[in-house]
Amino acid sequence: MARSARDATLFTQTGPYASSKPTHLKLDSVAPPNETPAQKVARLRAAAQRARLGQESTWDKVVRHGRVVADKSHRITVYSLLIFSGLAGAFITFSMVDLILYNRRKKKEWAAVEKVQRAATLTAAIEAVEQGTASEAQAAIVQNEREKAAEAERKNNRKWSDFFYSGLSKEEKPGGTLAAAIVTQEQEQGVPMSVVKAVEEYEADKEAKRDQAARTVKGGHLDQIAENAAQAATEGTKGWMSWIRGR
Repeated sequence: MARSARDATLFTQTGPYASSKPTHLKLDSVAPPNETPAQKVARLRAAAQRARLGQESTWDKVVRHGRVVADKSHRITVYSLLIFSGLAGAFITFSMVDLILYNRRKKKEWAAVEKVQRAATLTAAIEAVEQGTASEAQAAIVQNEREKAAEAERKNNRKWSDFFYSGLSKEEKPGGTLAAAIVTQEQEQGVPMSVVKAVEEYEADKEAKRDQAARTVKGGHLDQIAENAAQAATEGTKGWMSWIRGR
């Protein structure tokens, strides 16, 4: 026989006990024909409830109504706590996301201002160095930029050399033991070193002329530094995923 959750949680005495008083309830309800067991239990329970209400004292009525009020108050309190917890979680999540976005936006603005100031300082230092009126700080700034540019160029050249000579062993690379052995063998065979040296000087001179032409077109070393700083200061377009990385 199925019972509701409310009926299953109700405390029902299963007496009679030795200390319990005999009941004087009169169940005058008549059983209808073809009554099922569940209907019979519900009918008898309703009849007993009606008979008990007639003998109920004032304190019993207060307790019965108090239980109903306490049950409703408990339900309202639980639902209120659940709703408040959900609203508090949503507010905390929104606040955290808004704070992160605000922090990243301020970081980008500060980085842009810092780049502009750095570019302006570098440009003023380069102009002062060219005019011969640079202070020690300005000279140090220009020297630092030159060292950075030279280091970047060395890294680039090293990267390309590693790419071209990545398949060679240590002995086969330029300056290795195999190259030295080849030079020694050429000397033993009578090949003059002047021819090899002339070829190396020709290649070096051609490379120097190419670098000179590139500097003539693009400007001097200081102009290139200023141009790179200006480009770094004016760049503002980034990918749509940059706000996640904070760059």
